Amino acid sequence: MARARRRHDIADAHVPGRLVPGRYGLFAVVAVDEAGATTPYALFDRNLLRFDVQYGSNHGPRIHVSSTLVDPTYASPGYENVPEREIPVELASGNVPEFRWEGIAAPGRAVASSRWKLDGDPFVETPEVVAWGTTNWSPLGPPSDRIQPPAFLPGSYRLYIEIRDDVGDRSLGIVRLEVFEPGFTEELLVVDDTRREPDKFLNDPTRRMPDLYAQPWPSAAELDTFLYARGGFPWRGARNPADALSVPGLLAGFSFDTLGTRRGLEDPARATPLATLSRYRHLLWLVEPPAAGAVLTASTALRAMSAPGIASTLAAYVQAGGRVWLVGGGGAYESLINWNLSDNDVSGTVFAHAAGELGPGRPVFDHAHLRSEIRVVRTGVEPRRSPAAVGGWSGHGPGGDLSAPDYARLPATLRFRTPATDPIPPTRLASQGSLFHVSSATNEVVSLANSILEPERDPPPAPVVSMLDTLYELSSPMLPVSPAPLMSYYHGRENSPFVFSGFDLWTWSRADCQALVDFVLGDLWGMTRTSPAASASGTTGPKPVARASRTRVLDPAARRP
Repeated sequence: MARARRRHDIADAHVPGRLVPGRYGLFAVVAVDEAGATTPYALFDRNLLRFDVQYGSNHGPRIHVSSTLVDPTYASPGYENVPEREIPVELASGNVPEFRWEGIAAPGRAVASSRWKLDGDPFVETPEVVAWGTTNWSPLGPPSDRIQPPAFLPGSYRLYIEIRDDVGDRSLGIVRLEVFEPGFTEELLVVDDTRREPDKFLNDPTRRMPDLYAQPWPSAAELDTFLYARGGFPWRGARNPADALSVPGLLAGFSFDTLGTRRGLEDPARATPLATLSRYRHLLWLVEPPAAGAVLTASTALRAMSAPGIASTLAAYVQAGGRVWLVGGGGAYESLINWNLSDNDVSGTVFAHAAGELGPGRPVFDHAHLRSEIRVVRTGVEPRRSPAAVGGWSGHGPGGDLSAPDYARLPATLRFRTPATDPIPPTRLASQGSLFHVSSATNEVVSLANSILEPERDPPPAPVVSMLDTLYELSSPMLPVSPAPLMSYYHGRENSPFVFSGFDLWTWSRADCQALVDFVLGDLWGMTRTSPAASASGTTGPKPVARASRTRVLDPAARRP
């Protein structure tokens, strides 16, 4: 048999310029004998190798990208233009945040430089026409850099970020930007991000009478009635008395839509797409503490979108100009628990800026402007209106058109329910009074000094004044600062107005809850009620009347688990 020889020296197999990073390649070995006969086959299990082509080795830097909308760090280096390496971000046109990045070098190496490019092919160095005033990769810059993109037109874009180390290895980061025009054509969306006790019908296959509730009031259905009921209709599942009629809910007479997030989605954050949120000028987001009667373990949408590396549609909504009231007693916990360090959790969960738990990229830090320390505590103390809530300012807000409301219209105290102020609702038996007339609540308080000072008007120089008002505060020996802010209103220029309440909307007397809702929706947001609210007590309401308000449920009950 003739002696076989190699067609090419094996060293020639990695000649640069023939392999395209981000694509696939094939490597074949073919033998040729002295008579010219060649290997008659190419098989993957014998002489054919399929491989992925990367730019450099897998020892390039890992990339950390951050903005007010997203804060991910790549788990591994790589230089592939594939969907798996894309960081999806939804944002509104005209409100594009600054993007920052840095590299994390492999052991023994150092990050050397970085550059960026918008759209096009990241593997092509020749000039191309792209949408953002540049025709190629930017010049190599410092290893940690930032850019402030201009306003985008609606569409899909990709921001490529390349970081190199001192050995020459590179990694590629990709931010996929989905840009659309916000509508803000409708008034109010209520996002129910709670996980209250659901109705159970084990003993009634007709689904007319749910089993007795075992958790503190309200269950999911009771909360819906408390907030949204039109009033004067039979109360489903009523026992005490069985023919009770509903009382108008706290939001009755306002124009609003509702969106529930408990829909069994694999990714709960998908329950609140920005395209839906941005249709509304105001957003009331309800999220409770995890131990406040919630019986489901499914993640809330707020927690899911606040995890490291996930883009927050709530943040994008505020960035676009929407106004938010984050209320329920779990807003801080659910948005910060992914960053919690248990070492400093003394007498409750603590989220400290000094420990890195409370920082940029998290809505309570960026938009509510709570930037020192937040503690989650359970006490039997009733929140009191802060003496610091005096108002008197004007010309605040991003557009300089906000004026202080009359804070005296807030209830002086949020009182716990008692039999004298709030009788047991018809869905509960008289023996279940302890589940309705509670005497303690979980609260989220700002436990260290938290001054937010900004120039009063543009352009400077201008007087520097406080842009964060404390509306309610809580006194407790468990706190390093007492009384501590419990409800705040940000009215500065860095983002649209943001209301944060570290308590829920259902523990207190109905009259106080109603007055609080009327203040935020009416006095702060300028919404008009087109029908009277319910009386402070009583279990029956008026017969249905014609109303100009509109309500819609965006998540039909059939879609809920």
